[in-house]
Amino acid sequence: MTVADQYASGSHAAETAGAMPDLPSPDTKRWVVRRKAVVVQAVRNGMISLQEACRRYNLSVEEFLRQRDAYLAACREPDPGEPSLLVQMLRSLAVPAAATAELRRQVPWDGVPLDPYPEVVAALRQLRGAGFRLGVLANQPASTQGELERVGIAGLCDGVWLSGAVKLAKPDPAFFRLALEAWALEPRRIAYVGDRPDNDVAPAKALGMTAMRLRRGPHARQVARGEAERADLEAPDLAEAAGLLVAWRASLAASASSRRPEPASAEE
Repeated sequence: MTVADQYASGSHAAETAGAMPDLPSPDTKRWVVRRKAVVVQAVRNGMISLQEACRRYNLSVEEFLRQRDAYLAACREPDPGEPSLLVQMLRSLAVPAAATAELRRQVPWDGVPLDPYPEVVAALRQLRGAGFRLGVLANQPASTQGELERVGIAGLCDGVWLSGAVKLAKPDPAFFRLALEAWALEPRRIAYVGDRPDNDVAPAKALGMTAMRLRRGPHARQVARGEAERADLEAPDLAEAAGLLVAWRASLAASASSRRPEPASAEE
């Protein structure tokens, strides 16, 4: 196995197969997983050498792989006391606390374009057509609202709650209650979809929602710590998630119908 193959192992390698988008800028500050995957796939497809990739982004091969392993380790077993995966990664690399704090300040959330997975908009439209109300509740900066509007997601949603805007964050139950209160629905009638057992599944289940885990991205291999973090439903992507949610909604309707009392019959 080559160094490039080692780095590319995982769910994201296949997602960037086919047409290769522009590589990230050499001065990229926020290395989200999909950007790393684009670079890795470019190396695997022979569009750019590993050496050129490391030169372009000012990284040694060893550093590139070491950072990957540290980040994925943080994703598999997140520290409940530290919400930032970047900070967890830097700590595991023995970066001093002062330098870690400075690097955390230098990595901005705001103003960084975020692109959805290819099937997202179609999946949301399918759910919308099936009668679902849709919302986004995420640990993201307030600027993500503009990104959701840019890619056509905000227009499909009935509510958007971003941690940077409301000053609450997952897994705080108060954050989830914002959606419950806004929609005035029983929790059992809401399905919450997320990728983390600790930040998404556990708080949603604790409030009585149906929790679906999306087994995709850097947290795909995160291990659930007990029954509270085990999802009610799981899907590998949003296309399959949409189908499962439509079936879940139908089962709710059937259950409600079976509980309705039979109308009294008139006897002659």
